[in-house]
Formats: sequence, C-alpha cells, structure tokens
Amino acid sequence: MSLVMVEPRNSVEILKYVSSEDQLALGAVDQYLEAGVPVYGPTRAAALIETRKDFSARFNQDHNIPQPEWRYFPNPKLALQNLSCVPFRNKVIKGVGLAGGKAVEVTGGDDAQAARFIGALARGEFSGAGKDGILIQKQVTGYELSAHAVTDGTAVVSWISSADHKKKFDEDHKGLNPNTGGKGAIAPVPRLTSDESRFIHTNILEKGVRGLAEEGHPFVGTLYAGLMMTEESVVTSRATSMQARVRYICGTLMLALDPPGMSAFCTKPMTPHRDTSIKIAIIPAIIMFLPSLWPLPAPCTYLKRP
Repeated sequence: MSLVMVEPRNSVEILKYVSSEDQLALGAVDQYLEAGVPVYGPTRAAALIETRKDFSARFNQDHNIPQPEWRYFPNPKLALQNLSCVPFRNKVIKGVGLAGGKAVEVTGGDDAQAARFIGALARGEFSGAGKDGILIQKQVTGYELSAHAVTDGTAVVSWISSADHKKKFDEDHKGLNPNTGGKGAIAPVPRLTSDESRFIHTNILEKGVRGLAEEGHPFVGTLYAGLMMTEESVVTSRATSMQARVRYICGTLMLALDPPGMSAFCTKPMTPHRDTSIKIAIIPAIIMFLPSLWPLPAPCTYLKRP
C-alpha cells in the first residue's frame, strides 16, 4: 500500500505503508529502508512489541508501562509443568507468536482448561504461535479499547480511541465464545474520560515510544495499544496495557478523519530523528463501522455529538 505525503510547497511524495503484521515481522520496512524507498511503518525490531508477546511483556515491565501480572515459559512443556506454580488463579493463556488474534484463551481459574489449551499450542495449532513459548497473564476485568497515536520516533500525537466487538456470541456460552476478526467498531469510545485519555497518552503511548528509542529501535508509524479499562482503581491504574499493536483500525479511524479517508499530513517524510510536524483533523462525531460482505463497501454511521 502507498500513502501520499504532502510537502509544504504542494510537492507530493509517495511512500510505502506496511500494515500487515506478518510483513512487519519479516522485516518489510527494513528492506524498503535498505533500498532507499520512503516507507511508513516500524522496523522489524520495533514491531516486536506486537509480533512477540514475551517481548511486549518484558518491555512494559522495563519501562513501567501498566500491564497485568505475567509469567513467560520458553516452551509449552515448561508451561504445563509449572502451571500450578503460577502465583495468580485466574489466567489468560497466550502463544507468544502471531496467529491473527486466535492463540489466546481466557481460562479463568480452570487449570484443566488452561492445560488443554497449552496442549493445543504444543501441537502446533493456531499457526504455531506456541512454538516460541507461552505467556500466562493474570485475568483482569473491565472493558476493552484501543488507543492510537502517530509518531516519528520522538513526537507522539494521539488519535481518537476506538473499540470493536470481538466475541462471536453476545453471551458467554460457558466460556466457549471465541474471538472473531471483529464484528463492528465504534470511535471514539464514549465512556473514556479526558483524564483517562491523558493518562493513556502519557503513561502508555509516550512511554512506549520513548522506551523503544532508548533501546535503539525508534518506532515510526501508527502505534496502538490494546487496553483493558478496569473498574477497581483510580485513573492512574485503570488503563492496563495488554499488547501494543502497530497498524490502523482502518474502518473507524480513517472515516473519522476530516475529510473522511484523508491520511495525516506531515511536513517531511516520517523517518527517525527528523523534525516532523504531524497534524490530524478529526470529524466531531461518533462513528460506528459495521463490516459487510467483502468487497462491498462497509456501512458506517456518523452520530453528531451534542
């Protein structure tokens, strides 16, 4: 995919935009940079915050970014052997590799269910996401949302928030309620307060960008953090970073731009350590995006704010 970048004197430059997590994991951005092609997106090393869940958990811990308690095991066998020793009862089991969001199971306090899922990961199910290890996180309750930002590796500009409906069924179905690719989305999230938005920007998005730069892997592109907003504490600990991701949720965010579908304007191509002015104009409305049968246009609704 390509983006059009508009320079101050109306000159136009086409640059590549890499959005696929698989392509990011393979180093597509690195290859474009090596070939001298302008590109929008993080390098393979910076994209590890999405492509490797164990890296993301370690990174959040090292840079004091809020997240659930966790334990990492380098292979499924060790995870099974130590399951009863994990110091929290309610668990979420994850294969650390990429699997389109499917290598995750909320097992709660049922260690037999957790063992069955780890066994499935050990057998190579879910695209082999468990071959490089198992991440076990403490289950937290609340509502999910995504926080978005555009960054050149230094400056961080937050977008509006969004949330999608992931589950196949409205009811729990006794825990058998798998994630889908998303049944619809809304932006911005009406219940998110301005104080919470500021906390997310300062303590998650800015810390993430600063931390990657400190580790020698400046993040360039669109960063979004998958968050769980818990109900058990004040705002300074309500936003719990679940996993950082590095792509757009296009349906709602692109429609939210003014004019709809227009990408961000930058005064210079977004490359690390270069002065960049990022401007984003947002339509003052709540947008609902409902996927339709591909390739028909997906319907959307604009709800004017009072």
